[in-house]
Amino acid sequence: MINCNFSMKYIQLTSSKNRRLWNIHDRMPVILKREDEALWLDREVQEGELLESLLLP
Repeated sequence: MINCNFSMKYIQLTSSKNRRLWNIHDRMPVILKREDEALWLDREVQEGELLESLLLP
């Protein structure tokens, strides 16, 4: 029997638009690199500048 007691959650991160999207929308999605995911999710990390550097479009 398969255990189906799980819940999937997500958050959509957005950033300022780049030059290519200037006429479509004022925000664009941010996609974290796989190697940055653990850093982003680490609750011990409190350095705003470090975390903000991950939010590149």
